[in-house]
Amino acid sequence: MSALIQTLPPENHPNYRLWSNYAEFAKDRGRLVCDILESFQPLNGLKILDIGCGEGGSSLAVGERGAQITAIDFDPRRVSKFRQKVFTAGIDLSIEVGNAQNLNFPNEAFDCILLQDVLEHLPYPEKAVQEINRVLKRNGLVYISTPNRWSPLNFISDPHWNLPIVSVLPRKGATYFITKIIQREKFPREDFAALLSIFKIRRLFKDANFTLTFVNKRVAGELFTNPQAVVNSELHLKVVKLLKKLKLQKLILSTVNDKFGFFNALFNPTWYLVARKIDRIDTICRIKFKNPNKYSPCFILSNLSKS
Repeated sequence: MSALIQTLPPENHPNYRLWSNYAEFAKDRGRLVCDILESFQPLNGLKILDIGCGEGGSSLAVGERGAQITAIDFDPRRVSKFRQKVFTAGIDLSIEVGNAQNLNFPNEAFDCILLQDVLEHLPYPEKAVQEINRVLKRNGLVYISTPNRWSPLNFISDPHWNLPIVSVLPRKGATYFITKIIQREKFPREDFAALLSIFKIRRLFKDANFTLTFVNKRVAGELFTNPQAVVNSELHLKVVKLLKKLKLQKLILSTVNDKFGFFNALFNPTWYLVARKIDRIDTICRIKFKNPNKYSPCFILSNLSKS
C-alpha cells in the first residue's frame, strides 16, 4: 500500500480515505472486471488495452488471466509508481503515459479495451470513443463503468467528492464549485469529472458502431459478497452492511436490471456495460434484415470485408 499512498493527497485531505480505498480496492475491482469479460469470451492470449489504468488493479488482474496487457494513464506519477510495482512483481506488462483522446497505437491493435471510471473525466469523450473504435479489432469488446449524472444517490453524494449537487454540474461549474466556493482543491484540473447521462453514453457508442449490453445485475450480486469490488467510500460500505443486516439483498437485486429504462436512466448510481464493435455492414444488415442468411448480399459483403 505504501507505493499507492505516494500518489494520494495528504492524509488530512477530506477525500483521502475515499481515494485511498479506491487505490487499495483496485485489485478487487480488477477481478470483477475479468469475471464479467470472461462471461463474453476467454481472456487468455487476448491483447488488452487498459485506458486510465490508475493504480493498475485491473491490468494486474487481467494479466493473471493470461492476457497481454498495455496500460496507459495521463498521470506520469501513477505510471511511474505502477512501473515500480510491476517490476517488483515480475509481471510482463507494458505501461505508458497516454491520452485516451489521442491513442498512440495502430488500427485494430487490441481485442479488448478497459474503460473503467474514465469517460466522465475526459473533456472530449466523443474523440475517445472514436479512437477506441479505431484501435479495437472487429467484434472486439470494451468494458465500461461510469457514474450516472441523474441518479438521486449521486446528487446527494457525488462519487468523486462525497459532496451534494456536484454530480449534475457541467465541468466548468464543478471546477468552480470545488476550487472557488468550497476550496476542496486549490487549482483546477483537466480531469475534473463531469458525469454523463445514459442517453449520452448510448449515443456516443452507437455513433461509433458499438452495441451496448448492461451487466449491472452481475455487479449487484458482487456488492453483497465482495463490496470493495464495487464501492469505495466508508459511507457506502456501511450502507451495504446495513442492507445485509436488514436482509434487503433480495429486494435490491430484484430492482437492479440490465435494460435501457427508468431504473438505469434516473436511479442506478453507476452503470456497468460491455460494448462490442460491429461493422457498418453488419449494422445495415440488422436494420434491413432481421436474420440475413448465408446467401444474402449483407452476409457475403460482411464476410468479404473481414477477409
